[in-house]
Amino acid sequence: MIFGNQFTGSVDDIGMWNRALTDCEIATMYLNNEIITTQPQNSNGLVNNSAQITITAGAGSTFQWQTDNGTGFQNITNAGQYSGVNTNTLNVSNLNISNNNNQQFKCIVNFGECPSTSNSAVLTVTDPSSIEEQASANQFSVYPNPASSNATINVNPKMINSTYVILTATGKEVMSGTIKKEITNIDLSSFSSGVYTVQLAGKLNKKIIVTK
Repeated sequence: MIFGNQFTGSVDDIGMWNRALTDCEIATMYLNNEIITTQPQNSNGLVNNSAQITITAGAGSTFQWQTDNGTGFQNITNAGQYSGVNTNTLNVSNLNISNNNNQQFKCIVNFGECPSTSNSAVLTVTDPSSIEEQASANQFSVYPNPASSNATINVNPKMINSTYVILTATGKEVMSGTIKKEITNIDLSSFSSGVYTVQLAGKLNKKIIVTK
């Protein structure tokens, strides 16, 4: 195809507008109308560990992560818990329960002079000790608590034949045995006053206070 004497060749995907397009409109068409190609997803982490939230966008984009702690979204800086605030991957370290579910994150992505705001992502933080406590609650109980001379270990039938140990606050073992039935009575008469841990099957723990 020949256009006058200026061009020899072929042209594909022609578009015509009745006005001048803005730089942002041209840029987004260059990226198939998507500056952000993958939205950030909800993330999970454990207390005292780290979590990441990631976004992908057109090559050459810049990033600014924001968070909302209940007062509206604000820009994050590389300080405290946060790093990578101007990259496509935000890192949140030293997680704590205050980060759990009530904290949202989103990213402002700029391609040239064209901004685009991502969807929000929620961070869920789990406390392993709470999981352990819940597991213990479902498997056995120790009563009365506080106790003086005797206490009772009541277990889920599935835990019969498990071993138990009683530990001082410093981790010293002062008693051990095997659970033979659902209800096991233990003699605390030789114990000093203090806080002890009853550990079942090497992983499930209950605190008991002994008073004299």
